[in-house]
Amino acid sequence: MNPPTGDAARELVAAVHAGDVDTVRRLVADDPELVAGPLGGRFGTRTALHVVTDWPGRTSRRTAGCSSAGGYELISGGRSVPDASRRRPPARLWREAVTQFIAIVLALGAALSNAAAAFFEQDAAKRVEGDQDVPLSQWWNLIKQPRWLGGQLADVSAFGLQAVALAFGGLIVVEPLLVMSLPFAVALRLLFQHENPRRRGVIGSVLCVGGLSLFLLFARPTPGHGKVTLAEAWPVALGLAVVIAGSLTLALLTRDNWRAIGFALAAAAFYGVTAASVKVVTTQIGQGLLAVFTSWAVYAVIVCGLSGVVMIQNALKPGALAAPVSVLTVGDPLVGVVLGILWLGESIQTSWWALTAEFSGIAAVVAGVVVLAGQSKDASAGGEDDEAGDEDEKRADSVAGA
Repeated sequence: MNPPTGDAARELVAAVHAGDVDTVRRLVADDPELVAGPLGGRFGTRTALHVVTDWPGRTSRRTAGCSSAGGYELISGGRSVPDASRRRPPARLWREAVTQFIAIVLALGAALSNAAAAFFEQDAAKRVEGDQDVPLSQWWNLIKQPRWLGGQLADVSAFGLQAVALAFGGLIVVEPLLVMSLPFAVALRLLFQHENPRRRGVIGSVLCVGGLSLFLLFARPTPGHGKVTLAEAWPVALGLAVVIAGSLTLALLTRDNWRAIGFALAAAAFYGVTAASVKVVTTQIGQGLLAVFTSWAVYAVIVCGLSGVVMIQNALKPGALAAPVSVLTVGDPLVGVVLGILWLGESIQTSWWALTAEFSGIAAVVAGVVVLAGQSKDASAGGEDDEAGDEDEKRADSVAGA
């Protein structure tokens, strides 16, 4: 192991004394040997760790705090001390906790808005003549529906809340919380259609919430760099293009629920890419508008976002509410989590016990989605039975009157 150069060692010591964390980070990244052994030269056998630990005793409390911050970065980069020495300062932990809490609240608001949008858009789409996807000739009739306009407003609100949430938290934190849109959709159905709570609805909602909590608790997502170039993005984008093509093929060759599922799968892929692109844009805003509009991400947001709206609008018409919403609320976060890991460098815990808990949480969410979808099917069948019963009563009254 070669000792570091005298200039680098002196610059490192000066940065620690000044509490210049950015310079410490840069020096350690450029030359890891700085923290791997003695500094050499006029520092002799003294190491960077010696400089960190003895300097706070010779300066003011404020400078000591800055030096300690530099020391945390230096020690973490060198990985030459026990894990206890790499603990983050309490102020930083508090700031991260508040940031995560804000991201969670905003993501839940986005999930509620997504559920409202799906509910109102489906109700409006059912009023348009035709039993398959909405043709261009019927779009004007659809736009005139107040509930459709309300659904669009909820869509815009959901997008805004999700974008702000991604500015505070990572994709792996924000995107899974969108699964809550399915329990929210069931709650809206109970509220507006005056249905009594069903056991399957309660069980499905509990499974979704419990599974989601289990996943986030053990995954403990860590933020990434939030940056990805077009050259780094295209291999994954190519795979997503294949998924979208297959989904649209399923939608165009089938009818009813399978047709809705095909469109919802395509919408999930588009929305997942939109979310990842929004995350990239939020990291570029601080660099100015020029950096934003010369990047591919902002245009991906526009194209994929609008494509997702068209796909989900067609998905909501052919089948029941639960089928497309279930696919979308599971598929969108799943694509987002994958892109967070592959594109943005985010990570989750990968020990065997953490992975076991994570997959158990995912399984519980999927089971909850299946239960809720079954509840929706039963509710639709029940509605048809009720209508048939009403017709029988009317027919019996007519006979009695005659």
